[in-house]
Amino acid sequence: MASISGLRGGRQGTYAHYGAAKAAVAMYTRYLAQDLGGSGITANCIAPGYVATGRLALSFGSMGDETKQSINAMNSLGRPATTEDCARVVGFLASEAADYLSGVVLPIDGATVS
Repeated sequence: MASISGLRGGRQGTYAHYGAAKAAVAMYTRYLAQDLGGSGITANCIAPGYVATGRLALSFGSMGDETKQSINAMNSLGRPATTEDCARVVGFLASEAADYLSGVVLPIDGATVS
């Protein structure tokens, strides 16, 4: 599990430690794919953007409309991801349909606007 924070820097430059750790997960996935491919083992990871879990889910209901609109405008789909959005992609990666994918870091970010 990587994050879009590991693929590009944040606007405010905050959470550098989190972004660095998630970038390491993405690179480790790519190395694992190279190292294990000869044994027929694939390695992939997802890189979610804003997902409506934890702190975001709890606070979203109490946010004002302007703040919600600001969060929703961060991607082209106009909403944060759900856990189901992520689970469906993980299910795909675990299926035979993805048996030739390896070393993939797949953003699940609704086309996040930089």
